[in-house]
Amino acid sequence: MNKWTQRLMYFVALSFFLLFSTLSFSQNNFRVTGIIRDANGQPVEGVTVQEKGTTNTTQTKQDGSFQLNVSSGSAVLVLSSVGYDRKELPVNNTAQLTTSLTAAANSLEDVVVVGYGTRKRVEVTGATTSISGDNLRTVQTTNLTQALQGRLAGVTATPNTFRPGAGSSIRIRGNRSLSASNEPLYVVDGFPVSYTIDDMNPADIETIDILKDAAATAIYGVRGANGVVQITTKKGKAGKVSVSYQGSQSVESIIRPMPVFHGAELADAWRQAFFADTSYTRTRGVRSSTNSLFYFPDALADLALFKNRFGSTEQWNSIKDAYEWLIYDPVNNIYIPRRRATTTDERSLLQNLNNIYRSSMRTDSIDIYDPGKVKSFDWGKEVGLRHGQTTNHSISVTAGSDKLRAGFNAGYFKQIGIEYAQDYTRYSVGTSAEFRPVKALTFGASISYIHSITNTSTSTYANALGMIPLVEPFDSAGNYVLFPNKDQQIVSAVNDRETVFDETKANRVFGNVYAELNLFKGLRYRTMFGLDTRNSTRGTFNGAQSSVRLGSPANASQTTNTASSWVYDNILTYNTRINTNHSINVTLLQELQSLNRSSSLTLSANNLIFESQKWYSLERNTDATVTGSGTYSASQYLSYMGRVEYGFKSKYLLTVSTRYDNSSVLAENAKGAWFPAASVAWQIDRENFFSGQSFLTSAKLRFGIGTVGNASIAPYQTGGPLAFTNYNWGNGQAAIGSAPTTFQTPDLGWEKTTTKNL
Repeated sequence: MNKWTQRLMYFVALSFFLLFSTLSFSQNNFRVTGIIRDANGQPVEGVTVQEKGTTNTTQTKQDGSFQLNVSSGSAVLVLSSVGYDRKELPVNNTAQLTTSLTAAANSLEDVVVVGYGTRKRVEVTGATTSISGDNLRTVQTTNLTQALQGRLAGVTATPNTFRPGAGSSIRIRGNRSLSASNEPLYVVDGFPVSYTIDDMNPADIETIDILKDAAATAIYGVRGANGVVQITTKKGKAGKVSVSYQGSQSVESIIRPMPVFHGAELADAWRQAFFADTSYTRTRGVRSSTNSLFYFPDALADLALFKNRFGSTEQWNSIKDAYEWLIYDPVNNIYIPRRRATTTDERSLLQNLNNIYRSSMRTDSIDIYDPGKVKSFDWGKEVGLRHGQTTNHSISVTAGSDKLRAGFNAGYFKQIGIEYAQDYTRYSVGTSAEFRPVKALTFGASISYIHSITNTSTSTYANALGMIPLVEPFDSAGNYVLFPNKDQQIVSAVNDRETVFDETKANRVFGNVYAELNLFKGLRYRTMFGLDTRNSTRGTFNGAQSSVRLGSPANASQTTNTASSWVYDNILTYNTRINTNHSINVTLLQELQSLNRSSSLTLSANNLIFESQKWYSLERNTDATVTGSGTYSASQYLSYMGRVEYGFKSKYLLTVSTRYDNSSVLAENAKGAWFPAASVAWQIDRENFFSGQSFLTSAKLRFGIGTVGNASIAPYQTGGPLAFTNYNWGNGQAAIGSAPTTFQTPDLGWEKTTTKNL
């Protein structure tokens, strides 16, 4: 290449550099700095500052400051942060900006859903917390419980497992019971549901209000012992038609895999372990005058350890290529490795070890060994995990007029787990309507249908972590190896993705109908009936070549379960004000509940003939006996509740309530119990002296005390349940009879908890 050609190339390269630099500078050639504060002048940290119409973003620092290069001086900044209203701020060729954000609409005048009614937030005397549906949906989640994680004070939401479709648990201010359920009560649009909320679509949620202390939850009696989660779904609004769609597609992968040895590390760890036991020798025995001990990797000692002692030709084949061989003749059992001279440090170490172990290890040379040539199979990466995928689509339509409000929603959700053979699919559709033919009368109804499919198998990743990286799941012919480690206690589960199935298909329908009548000014009567049903079929199958059956004939089972709950409420409410200073609200309730009336039937069979048939038609697919079992349970409650709320000048508030619950699961003489509660509140920020300071924007002092009861136990425990058993009369013939499985508990009563909250 001559001198002029080189200069030409330099010129072209410099021209391209200057061109792209100019383009880059022209795209972001206006620098904006600023500070964002709240309504009280305090800096707001973590505000997202985005140039409108682009992906150009930054966030404010602890002092509320930010810096962003925008395309031009006419750009518009979009400011957003949790708890504040979204704001658009034109730059207007201003390099230094200062602005403030307004707190979101969940202000002191918000309406909070409390037991059997709604109240303004300032009028609530019990401990409550709320979150809007829009706030819930700021983060993509797989279910409603996951959306609540870390979002509300005093509320802990955790998944039971991380498998797709796995259930979750919510705890409000911790656990309250040692033996009974600690799950809170879930109320959807005023209807207490009995089954999980995880199959509800988060896109359908308007607000969630959580009642936390006994003063707030006592009106729900037995079912409110662990707190109450009030869920309000989207409804139509008068004079407005709204259509919304929400969709997302995401890919999941493990962030930090479990650290495990690769092949060379594991081989070295075994050498060190056997050396410490003075048995890393060439004849599988403990070192002796004729059986030398080795410290550094030795080809013949490895042959004795991995192939002969462990009995694994596969492990030896993964290691042997790390050595250099003068002669490698397995047929005639001749193995002569190449050796190299030891370094000064290696000789010194071997001499010291000879003195310590009183051995005669050769110090002048060692076998040539390259750990980088040890074959290693990453079980976790290759067969334990995959990239997961989540697809979510939701659509809702709401509309309303002065007399009619209606809404419709539909959703599709599918999650493919990062473990093989783990996935969850959910289809949901729902509708609601409210009709007000005359001013004093309102009818309403809502219904939701959810179909879900959950597939699980054995945990391939957990199994992979226990496998040896010196072996692989398939042999040289591509056949599956059940015991690749040559250890009958460690089984490969790679084949389980094709031979182990656990599928649950569930159909759930829940909804309610209600009517509300204004009898006269301030007095309102409401009646409501709600039904929650869930029917499911679960099939399990374990193939012969699975880690479950270990070569034995396949088995399978099928379980059908039918469950339903219903609630019937009659509520009378009276509201009045006296001389504008006194407000009084009285609520009376009568409630009937039938909870979790469920029945199940399970069929099981071994020695399946056709594995492809899985759990279907078991009686025609086995040469063994099909066994069956079934269960049935039900419980009922009868309840009465009264509540009086009094407020003076909206500053001094008092709430007193009591509820009587009668439960069928308790002993005859202990079925019923009263649960009283009381709370007071002082709205300090409405006092005259409060306006003279600027340190606080609102202040409220609240105290509550209440007693709640828990009877969330299985029925039929008071009389001593009976079970079938065989009894030998002494003549060699067994008679079938019944015997108690547990002792009677004739005094089984309520588990009561009294809490105080300040």
